[in-house]
Amino acid sequence: MFLIAQRFGVSLNALIAANPHISNPAIIFPGDVLCVPGAAPPPDCRVPASCPPGFQGRYTVQPGDSMFTIAQRFGVSLNALIAANPHISNPIIIRPCDVLCVPGPAPDCRVPTSCPPGFQGRYTVQPGDTMFTIAQRFGVSLNALIAANPQIPNPNQIHPCDVLCVPGTAPSTIPRVALINAPTGVLTDAKGSVLVRFLATNQRSITVSAVGVPAPSSLGNFNSYQAVVSFPPPEDASFEIHLSPTPDIASQPRTWSGSLNLVPGSGWPLDTLVVVRPINTNTGATGTAVLRGTIAKCTE
Repeated sequence: MFLIAQRFGVSLNALIAANPHISNPAIIFPGDVLCVPGAAPPPDCRVPASCPPGFQGRYTVQPGDSMFTIAQRFGVSLNALIAANPHISNPIIIRPCDVLCVPGPAPDCRVPTSCPPGFQGRYTVQPGDTMFTIAQRFGVSLNALIAANPQIPNPNQIHPCDVLCVPGTAPSTIPRVALINAPTGVLTDAKGSVLVRFLATNQRSITVSAVGVPAPSSLGNFNSYQAVVSFPPPEDASFEIHLSPTPDIASQPRTWSGSLNLVPGSGWPLDTLVVVRPINTNTGATGTAVLRGTIAKCTE
């Protein structure tokens, strides 16, 4: 009975009252014939006498509309749409043919004059955004996002076209390790590793080790090895790596290693190149790389 009443746009009670031959309206059978009462006349359409200053225009409610979907469609807040239509006594119930005043767009876009150091970038608010969802999208805390945007006095109210500063992510403390290898067909027994550690001083320590490389003098007029970390020019960092003491086991390969502490702020672009090459520490002359590899991007 309920589905039939819905199909014909009448109330369930009216359908039951029109069919007294159905003793139990909860039980009907195929073949039963029902009288369908006339549908109630549609309520009068509610039309505002006037709209507030600066409104965008008038909108006639369509089937399936709600105050929320209409507010989204026109890029205004739900509260602003409700406030602009006091003739709708219950904003949860609107009917096709009701006419609504659509308020003007959100206030002027709020744009920061500058962003704090180390920020990821600027983001323009889109319809449906909240501070919380934006913080989640960029992997930062809600408090950090709010603190980076003092131009937004109420973080619960942001508008499409507002511009936000997205702060940098928290520093990683997990060591990063990468392997470096000899170029194809050269020094097949040589290999190495790169270890990046994050220190309490906000510095980063990079340690490069090379194993199984020949004596540098066998490669030319060289007396040591050098590690080079290739940041964007001119920020390359280079340092000498030294031969470790002779191992107790004669068959164990000799190891060259060295470390460097990098100051805060040095970049870590994707696929940072690390090479090991022979060097003459007296003249500064360097040779062809014997090991090379990359470090995946490290979080600032």
